[in-house]
Amino acid sequence: MAVIRRHWKLALFNALLLIAVVGGALTYYLLSERPAMAAAQPVERLSLAAYGRIETVRNAVALSAVDLASAGCSGAQAETVFASLKTWCDTNAGRLEQAEQAQRTAEGQLAEAVRTINVGPRDEMLLARYPALKSSAVEATGGVKRLHDEAFAAVTASLSSTQQQVLRTAIANKGVPDQLRYVPGLTDEQRQAARVAAARRQPVVDASRQGTIAAIRTNHLQNIESVLSAQERLLPVPAELVAESAPDSLESTEPMMPAQP
Repeated sequence: MAVIRRHWKLALFNALLLIAVVGGALTYYLLSERPAMAAAQPVERLSLAAYGRIETVRNAVALSAVDLASAGCSGAQAETVFASLKTWCDTNAGRLEQAEQAQRTAEGQLAEAVRTINVGPRDEMLLARYPALKSSAVEATGGVKRLHDEAFAAVTASLSSTQQQVLRTAIANKGVPDQLRYVPGLTDEQRQAARVAAARRQPVVDASRQGTIAAIRTNHLQNIESVLSAQERLLPVPAELVAESAPDSLESTEPMMPAQP
C-alpha cells in the first residue's frame, strides 16, 4: 500500500494512457468501417409506377444521364436534378396521369374515326365530327407537353443557362441522328435532311459543326460516370427490373456522337 501511495501519480497516468489508446483504436475502427457499413445498406428502389412516371418525363425533356453529361453536368448537379425530378413527379403524379389519360382517350377516338372513314361506309355525322376530334387530340397532347415544360423549368433551375440550352436543343432535335442531337439552330428542313442522309448511310455532319460536336463529346466523356453514379443513387431501377437488365443498361457509357472520319 505504501508503494501504491508513493506512485499513485504514475499509476493514474498509465490508466489514462490505456484508456486513450483503447478509445483511439475503437474510434479508428468505427470510422474505417463506416463506409463499408454504409455501402452494405440496401438501395431503396423506386416502385414500377414511380419509375415509369419519371422515365416518361425524362425521355420527353432530355434528362437522361447521357443528356446531362453532354450538357456538362457534374455528378453533384445530376444529383440535384434527379432529386428535383423525383419530387416533382411524386407531387404531380395525379396531374400527369389525368393529362396522359386525356391524351390516350382523345388520340384513340381520333384513330378510330380515321379508321372508320377510310374503311367506310361514308358517315356524314362522323365526317362532321372529325375536325373537333382532331382538335381535341391536339389540345390533349398540348396539355401533356405543358406539364413536361413545367417539369423541365422546375427541375433544371439549378443548372446554368448554357447547360439548359444544350438540353433544350436535344428536345428540339429529338429523332435526328445522334451526331446532331446537341447541335443548335437546326431548321425542320435540316433535321429532315439529316434523317434522310442517315437512312441512306450518308454523312450527316458538315465541317462547320465539328467544333460543337467535339465540345459535347468532351463533356460526355468527362461526366458520364459520375452522372450514372448519381442516377443509381437517386433513381435506382425497380427491383422487378434489376434481374432483367444491368443497372446502367438504360444509358450507354459510350459517347453518343462518334468522331467523324
